[in-house]
Amino acid sequence: MITFIHHDMAIHNPFLSDCGRLFVDPREAYGFEEYHTGGGCMALRLQQPEGRYILLTDKDGCRIPDHWEDALIGLYDKDGEMIEFNELTDEAEQ
Repeated sequence: MITFIHHDMAIHNPFLSDCGRLFVDPREAYGFEEYHTGGGCMALRLQQPEGRYILLTDKDGCRIPDHWEDALIGLYDKDGEMIEFNELTDEAEQ
């Protein structure tokens, strides 16, 4: 499971608040930025320590998702190689 730290809290789903009860926009809540992935595709990107980064895309991998039910989260190394990816889930389901 891909996790990042925000205000000393482990976040598993960036579409949910750090308490896990409220829906949020990952851009506003956690600082994700719109990112062109190539071929006309877009994602939300969050830079991580040591050059790693997280990308959020829809399940087709080409658009910024509107909600978590249609999202994939991926962790990439500093060279852009995928380390891991998952479908997002409601933290209450985990």
